[in-house]
Amino acid sequence: MTNSIAVVIPCYNATETLTRAIESIVNQSIEVKEIIVVDDYSDNPKKIAKICSKFNNVKYIRNINNIGLAGSRNVGIWAAKSNIIAFLDADDQFHKDKLEIQLRYLSPNNVVSTDAVNIDQKSLLDFNIKIDNSPGIRVFSSPFRNLFFNRLVGSSLIGFTSTLKKINGYDSQLRSAEDFDLWIRLLQEGINVIAVKAPLYLYYDREGSLSKDEFSIWINIVVSIKKFISYKNYKKGTISEQFIWVILICKEFIKAEALDNQNLKNKLLLDIQLLLSNKFIQIIMNVFIAFKIFKILSFLFLRAKL
Repeated sequence: MTNSIAVVIPCYNATETLTRAIESIVNQSIEVKEIIVVDDYSDNPKKIAKICSKFNNVKYIRNINNIGLAGSRNVGIWAAKSNIIAFLDADDQFHKDKLEIQLRYLSPNNVVSTDAVNIDQKSLLDFNIKIDNSPGIRVFSSPFRNLFFNRLVGSSLIGFTSTLKKINGYDSQLRSAEDFDLWIRLLQEGINVIAVKAPLYLYYDREGSLSKDEFSIWINIVVSIKKFISYKNYKKGTISEQFIWVILICKEFIKAEALDNQNLKNKLLLDIQLLLSNKFIQIIMNVFIAFKIFKILSFLFLRAKL
């Protein structure tokens, strides 16, 4: 079977950036015959439809209500006719060689991601910089690495359509952290992730995006972790189950201190009681909080980043 690629673009009120996103697909170094724009019940559908109509290979689908990013990506997965599928958010861009490079590593037993470049809307960065013809890769084969230290760029994914359908696509109940959840489910089903160490995805860093809502992200991560714990059949209160929660809550508390996010800290205080059933561990965690250990660690973390 000849490979054909579909790129799914979930879109919500992104009329100012949608043309730029589509053009970055049209201008790929290999041909993309299918582009699917999924309008997640935007306020101005006529304008989005008009933008799509300017391109011959763009299919426009409008959701009958707002279902979120994960649900919209699923709409695109099941609408695609191509046997390979990739994703692009409507306010981002692809490097011109992104899909060509990723295809070199793609197989039915894996999916492929890339690094990203984070810039703001005013940046003059020339994104189509020359990329090493043979960039390095990282291979992820265990969900535990991603469970604690996820460094994969969700929107950069490319995989066989059948692979994503096999795991029922994204969890449409999640309004954030849907990429984190997908990586975990792919890996636990024995599907490797090949991460190309090249900045092939251009992410526009903007205020108000879902990726900056740390409170919502944590709530959805908890849902994903509970699913993983259930899949692994770890019983509540066992060493394995408690270890997972301790590591994740500690990491999140350090982040909350670094961001000075009081809402997130309050939520974590509650989750210490809800998720850590071991009373001794609860006491240790509360001692760490009382003596500002997480605040100290967050300061060291920020210094290390600088």
